[in-house]
Amino acid sequence: MRDFIHNISNKNISIIILIVGILMVISPENLAHVFIWALGGAMILRGILVMVLCLYYREKEHGPGKVLLYVVMGVMIMYLKAESISIIGVMWAIFSLKEVAEDIDQMWEEKHVYIFCLLSSVVTVSLAIMLMIDPFEHFSTHIKVLGLMIISTTLAKAAGLIKEKINTR
Repeated sequence: MRDFIHNISNKNISIIILIVGILMVISPENLAHVFIWALGGAMILRGILVMVLCLYYREKEHGPGKVLLYVVMGVMIMYLKAESISIIGVMWAIFSLKEVAEDIDQMWEEKHVYIFCLLSSVVTVSLAIMLMIDPFEHFSTHIKVLGLMIISTTLAKAAGLIKEKINTR
């Protein structure tokens, strides 16, 4: 998510993302239902697009197994609706932990510890653990936190505080 926001250059899209971040903080419970449908639909769409790339362009990076994964997960999320929050919560926690692992690996390679990155990693790991333990209870909290991250990153980028991708910390 951080990389996605860092790479946005269009002002209109930035404003829309900022509004979404504000809505996530104000009304996370209502957005959780929209989030379920959006995530399920996005996974199905991604699966279909990857299949087209595989068939038309002979793309080797994504095979039919990944297509099947995206489509099945998307369909199940949309089918299960609110019950899929546990699946989404655990997936979200795993993806968050993967981001933390990449940040730690980068600091290890550079032999330099970035304080903000380290603090962010500790918070992210704590939130991921909470989400894995009880996804239903902590899902709206995570939506609020994600909303705050979106707001702060979008505003920092708009103010010129973020010039390049996260790798240039």
